[in-house]
Amino acid sequence: LIIAPPVHVDAGGSDGSAFGSDPDRVAGIVTQFVHGIESTGRLSCPGPFDISDIQSDEPLRAGIEAGASSVLGMPFLPDEPDSTGGMRGELESRYHFTGLFLRPVTLSDSIPSRKISAMLMESFRKGQDMIILPDSPDYCRSLAELLREYTQGRDYDDTMLDASVQKVLLLKERLGLNLPEQDVLDLSGFGIPEFRRTAEDITRASMTLLRNSSGIIPIRNRPRRLLVVTVTDPRSASDGIIFGDAILKTNPNARIMSAPAELDQRHTQEILHHVLDADMVICGLFLKPSGAILQQGLTGAQRALLSRIAGSAHQTVCVSFHSPDLIMEFSGFDAFLCAWSVTPESMLAATDALFGKAGVSGKLPRAVSEAYPEGYGLTTVAMESPRPALAGAEPVSAP
Repeated sequence: LIIAPPVHVDAGGSDGSAFGSDPDRVAGIVTQFVHGIESTGRLSCPGPFDISDIQSDEPLRAGIEAGASSVLGMPFLPDEPDSTGGMRGELESRYHFTGLFLRPVTLSDSIPSRKISAMLMESFRKGQDMIILPDSPDYCRSLAELLREYTQGRDYDDTMLDASVQKVLLLKERLGLNLPEQDVLDLSGFGIPEFRRTAEDITRASMTLLRNSSGIIPIRNRPRRLLVVTVTDPRSASDGIIFGDAILKTNPNARIMSAPAELDQRHTQEILHHVLDADMVICGLFLKPSGAILQQGLTGAQRALLSRIAGSAHQTVCVSFHSPDLIMEFSGFDAFLCAWSVTPESMLAATDALFGKAGVSGKLPRAVSEAYPEGYGLTTVAMESPRPALAGAEPVSAP
């Protein structure tokens, strides 16, 4: 199991990292995090490591010195020159790191191209050990065929690839996953219901309510005309769809509308038209932090739309699936909930919190402002009976 805590921060804390903007304080937390993960026989993976940003790198250094088995690099972008060799060299020279170096592949097309497979093989040759593929079986199968095709019929230097395989085998041996007498590795202990339920419970406990005017949350009376606006960037469009589907299961008559990065005037006016007709508007903000996309954040059109919605006379709720800092910009929302991450579990947990299937008890791990200090967070109580615990599952306390 590889866990990647969000340890990369900049000096100003503008990226909204959950662990804080003080590099030394974050470094101490990361040290404990890595020790905790590694001591349980799992592999920790601090990151992301960005070769272009060397400011405040103490958190990553602390994670490596604490014994992190792997490091997560910035996403592999097929349309940009690859810098794997430079990243690997920097990790070795700057931090003396010789463990696994991973990078995720950004899903830009539904089917991978031969160009992508060639670039990936070149990145392996430069020292990248593993890639994290998109959650698409068809994409992964197609890429596997392209990689197999690439290595056949040409003189490919697989020296670095052999070194990576050796690292993986040594780590498997350390974790007790080498089973030489069996042809098939038994993975029945992974993904069992108890583990999934624990992940869901932890996610529920992290929901943090920062504003709740007139006790809007939990939403007691189902709005007759509920409008849900999902604000996405190019990498999170599908996440908005998942959140919309979760809302529809609770409110089948809800209207779901998207506000993508390429939002234009016509689309904006269409959304505002439905805002006027709605009893309640829920805005879900899906912004995946990554390099230039993180710095870009909301577009001007998206910000203008959110300001108009927040200033409307209707009941308005904002759910941020990354940073709590946006509450300072959109103070007009009647309620503001931070769900911290763009994952299916967070979307379901946020939906349950909104409609009273679960209470809210999360607290801010860092200060957002004087009005929202570290440890701040409003509390709500579930309106529905909690789900029965699975046999053998340990209860999880709120942070």
